[in-house]
Amino acid sequence: MEIKSKGSGVILRSLAMEDADSFAAVADEQDISDNMADLSRIPHPFTRRDAIAFIGLAISSQMDNTALNFGIIAGNKLVGAMVLKLDLGNRSGEIGYWIGKEHRRKGYAKEAIRLVLSFAFGSLKFNRIHAKALATNKPSINLLTGLGFAREGVGRQGIYQKGEFIDDILFGILEREFGAKMDYDVNE
Repeated sequence: MEIKSKGSGVILRSLAMEDADSFAAVADEQDISDNMADLSRIPHPFTRRDAIAFIGLAISSQMDNTALNFGIIAGNKLVGAMVLKLDLGNRSGEIGYWIGKEHRRKGYAKEAIRLVLSFAFGSLKFNRIHAKALATNKPSINLLTGLGFAREGVGRQGIYQKGEFIDDILFGILEREFGAKMDYDVNE
Protein backbone atom coordinates (compact mmCIF):
# COMPACT_ATOMS: atom_id res chain seq x y z
CA MET A 1 0.00 0.00 0.00
CA GLU A 2 1.17 3.50 -0.74
CA ILE A 3 -0.41 6.70 0.55
CA LYS A 4 0.71 9.79 -1.34
CA SER A 5 -0.23 13.31 -0.39
CA LYS A 6 -1.12 15.83 -3.03
CA GLY A 7 1.23 18.76 -2.64
CA SER A 8 3.75 17.26 -0.19
CA GLY A 9 6.92 15.33 -0.86
CA VAL A 10 6.17 12.68 1.77
CA ILE A 11 4.94 9.22 0.82
CA LEU A 12 3.90 6.44 3.21
CA ARG A 13 4.72 3.09 1.63
CA SER A 14 4.22 -0.40 3.07
CA LEU A 15 7.52 -1.88 4.14
CA ALA A 16 8.92 -4.67 1.96
CA MET A 17 11.90 -7.00 2.36
CA GLU A 18 13.77 -4.92 -0.24
CA ASP A 19 13.81 -2.12 2.37
CA ALA A 20 15.89 -4.14 4.87
CA ASP A 21 19.26 -2.50 4.16
CA SER A 22 18.01 1.10 4.08
CA PHE A 23 15.72 0.47 7.08
CA ALA A 24 18.62 -0.93 9.11
CA ALA A 25 20.89 1.97 8.16
CA VAL A 26 18.37 4.64 9.17
CA ALA A 27 17.11 2.87 12.32
CA ASP A 28 20.55 2.06 13.78
CA GLU A 29 20.67 5.09 16.09
CA GLN A 30 20.81 5.05 19.87
CA ASP A 31 18.34 7.89 20.32
CA ILE A 32 15.68 6.13 18.23
CA SER A 33 15.90 3.16 20.59
CA ASP A 34 16.01 5.48 23.62
CA ASN A 35 12.72 7.10 22.64
CA MET A 36 10.82 3.86 22.01
CA ALA A 37 8.41 2.69 24.66
CA ASP A 38 8.93 -0.88 23.41
CA LEU A 39 12.68 -1.47 23.10
CA SER A 40 12.13 -4.83 21.45
CA ARG A 41 10.84 -3.05 18.33
CA ILE A 42 13.97 -0.99 17.56
CA PRO A 43 16.92 -2.17 19.65
CA HIS A 44 20.38 -0.64 19.39
CA PRO A 45 22.41 -1.71 17.58
CA PHE A 46 19.83 -2.39 14.84
CA THR A 47 21.12 -4.79 12.21
CA ARG A 48 19.92 -6.01 8.83
CA ARG A 49 18.74 -9.16 10.58
CA ASP A 50 16.64 -6.99 12.95
CA ALA A 51 15.23 -5.13 9.94
CA ILE A 52 14.23 -8.38 8.23
CA ALA A 53 12.47 -9.55 11.41
CA PHE A 54 10.74 -6.18 11.84
CA ILE A 55 9.56 -6.11 8.22
CA GLY A 56 8.35 -9.72 8.48
CA LEU A 57 6.20 -8.76 11.48
CA ALA A 58 5.01 -5.65 9.63
CA ILE A 59 3.88 -7.72 6.65
CA SER A 60 2.16 -10.23 8.93
CA SER A 61 0.31 -7.54 10.91
CA GLN A 62 -0.89 -5.94 7.69
CA MET A 63 -2.17 -9.28 6.41
CA ASP A 64 -4.15 -9.92 9.61
CA ASN A 65 -5.49 -6.33 9.77
CA THR A 66 -3.92 -5.45 13.12
CA ALA A 67 -1.53 -2.75 11.88
CA LEU A 68 -0.24 -0.87 8.87
CA ASN A 69 3.53 -0.29 8.94
CA PHE A 70 4.94 2.27 6.55
CA GLY A 71 8.30 3.50 5.48
CA ILE A 72 8.33 7.30 5.42
CA ILE A 73 9.73 8.21 2.02
CA ALA A 74 11.05 11.67 1.09
CA GLY A 75 13.07 12.39 -2.01
CA ASN A 76 12.92 8.68 -2.94
CA LYS A 77 14.73 7.80 0.32
CA LEU A 78 13.48 5.96 3.36
CA VAL A 79 13.83 8.55 6.14
CA GLY A 80 11.81 6.91 8.92
CA ALA A 81 8.89 4.67 9.76
CA MET A 82 5.31 4.91 10.96
CA VAL A 83 2.82 2.39 12.31
CA LEU A 84 -0.94 2.69 12.48
CA LYS A 85 -2.24 0.01 14.86
CA LEU A 86 -5.83 -0.81 13.95
CA ASP A 87 -8.80 -1.25 16.27
CA LEU A 88 -11.38 -1.72 13.53
CA GLY A 89 -14.25 -2.60 15.89
CA ASN A 90 -13.89 0.69 17.75
CA ARG A 91 -12.91 2.69 14.64
CA SER A 92 -9.76 3.88 16.35
CA GLY A 93 -6.04 3.39 16.18
CA GLU A 94 -2.64 4.18 17.63
CA ILE A 95 0.27 5.71 15.77
CA GLY A 96 3.97 5.42 16.39
CA TYR A 97 6.78 6.93 14.34
CA TRP A 98 10.46 7.76 14.15
CA ILE A 99 12.71 9.70 11.79
CA GLY A 100 16.41 9.05 11.20
CA LYS A 101 18.70 11.64 12.76
CA GLU A 102 20.00 13.14 9.52
CA HIS A 103 16.42 13.67 8.29
CA ARG A 104 14.99 15.43 11.33
CA ARG A 105 13.74 19.02 11.48
CA LYS A 106 12.65 18.90 7.85
CA GLY A 107 8.93 18.43 8.55
CA TYR A 108 8.81 14.76 7.49
CA ALA A 109 7.30 13.48 10.74
CA LYS A 110 4.67 16.22 10.77
CA GLU A 111 3.68 15.53 7.17
CA ALA A 112 3.65 11.76 7.72
CA ILE A 113 1.37 12.12 10.76
CA ARG A 114 -0.96 14.50 8.89
CA LEU A 115 -1.07 12.03 6.02
CA VAL A 116 -1.80 8.95 8.16
CA LEU A 117 -4.46 10.88 10.12
CA SER A 118 -6.09 12.04 6.89
CA PHE A 119 -6.14 8.43 5.69
CA ALA A 120 -7.40 7.01 9.01
CA PHE A 121 -10.17 9.58 9.40
CA GLY A 122 -11.03 9.62 5.68
CA SER A 123 -10.65 6.16 4.15
CA LEU A 124 -10.92 4.07 7.34
CA LYS A 125 -13.64 6.27 8.89
CA PHE A 126 -11.89 6.19 12.26
CA ASN A 127 -13.13 8.45 15.04
CA ARG A 128 -10.04 8.55 17.28
CA ILE A 129 -6.28 8.14 17.02
CA HIS A 130 -3.93 8.11 19.96
CA ALA A 131 -0.17 8.18 20.40
CA LYS A 132 2.22 7.80 23.30
CA ALA A 133 5.42 9.69 23.94
CA LEU A 134 7.98 9.23 26.65
CA ALA A 135 7.99 12.21 29.01
CA THR A 136 11.66 12.69 28.11
CA ASN A 137 10.89 13.01 24.37
CA LYS A 138 10.10 16.74 24.13
CA PRO A 139 10.27 16.93 20.30
CA SER A 140 7.58 14.25 19.97
CA ILE A 141 5.40 15.87 22.64
CA ASN A 142 5.68 19.22 20.84
CA LEU A 143 4.92 17.60 17.48
CA LEU A 144 1.76 15.90 18.73
CA THR A 145 0.41 18.95 20.56
CA GLY A 146 1.26 21.14 17.55
CA LEU A 147 -0.92 18.88 15.38
CA GLY A 148 -3.87 19.22 17.75
CA PHE A 149 -3.50 16.11 19.89
CA ALA A 150 -4.80 16.55 23.44
CA ARG A 151 -2.85 15.25 26.40
CA GLU A 152 -5.14 12.61 27.87
CA GLY A 153 -3.13 11.05 30.65
CA VAL A 154 0.16 9.86 32.02
CA GLY A 155 1.33 6.31 32.60
CA ARG A 156 3.32 7.15 35.69
CA GLN A 157 6.66 5.33 35.54
CA GLY A 158 5.11 3.04 32.94
CA ILE A 159 8.32 2.41 31.00
CA TYR A 160 11.50 0.88 32.39
CA GLN A 161 14.60 1.75 30.39
CA LYS A 162 18.27 1.69 31.24
CA GLY A 163 17.68 1.17 34.93
CA GLU A 164 15.08 3.89 35.45
CA PHE A 165 11.33 4.31 35.26
CA ILE A 166 9.97 6.89 32.82
CA ASP A 167 6.48 8.30 32.47
CA ASP A 168 4.73 7.79 29.15
CA ILE A 169 2.17 10.36 28.09
CA LEU A 170 -0.99 9.50 26.19
CA PHE A 171 -2.22 11.90 23.51
CA GLY A 172 -5.39 11.60 21.46
CA ILE A 173 -7.20 13.35 18.64
CA LEU A 174 -10.74 12.93 17.38
CA GLU A 175 -11.76 13.18 13.74
CA ARG A 176 -13.77 16.36 14.43
CA GLU A 177 -10.70 17.99 16.04
CA PHE A 178 -8.30 17.33 13.18
CA GLY A 179 -8.04 20.49 11.15
CA ALA A 180 -4.93 19.74 9.07
CA LYS A 181 -6.45 17.26 6.61
CA MET A 182 -4.53 16.54 3.42
CA ASP A 183 -5.70 15.40 0.01
CA TYR A 184 -4.15 12.03 -0.70
CA ASP A 185 -4.16 9.08 -3.09
CA VAL A 186 -4.01 5.43 -2.03
CA ASN A 187 -2.50 2.70 -4.23
CA GLU A 188 -3.00 -0.82 -2.92
